[in-house]
Amino acid sequence: MKGIATLIRLHRLKLTDQQRKLAALQAVANGFRTEIGTLERRTREEAASSAANPETAHMLGGFVQATLARRRVLEGSLADIDRDTERVRADINAAFRELKKYELIEERRAAEARKAQQRRDRRAEDEIGMSMHRQARKAAAGG
Repeated sequence: MKGIATLIRLHRLKLTDQQRKLAALQAVANGFRTEIGTLERRTREEAASSAANPETAHMLGGFVQATLARRRVLEGSLADIDRDTERVRADINAAFRELKKYELIEERRAAEARKAQQRRDRRAEDEIGMSMHRQARKAAAGG
């Protein structure tokens, strides 16, 4: 029994660790997505500003190129994070299945132990009942 409890604790720790990794990866991915959104917003703002001010319009091309380069880097990083996220999700599913396997074993063992205890209790109650019946019969017989 103690071995199963240890295995369950170990697999819960593994599952929790994988869930933490997933949360961290998702946070990084969200940061990249936010930064991509910020780049898009700034590009629109710069385009509007250049349209309103022709003197700065010549600088828009450089800004757009730099923004596109940064976006490509972010999208590449985001793709890497997404691949890592899928791998960690698969690890979480495997860890969860393994944990469930040991929990089911523990539940079955506990159920078997309860049934065995109930059988022992029932035998003890039967023995007490038979003893009382013998005593009552002995007393009725005059003994």
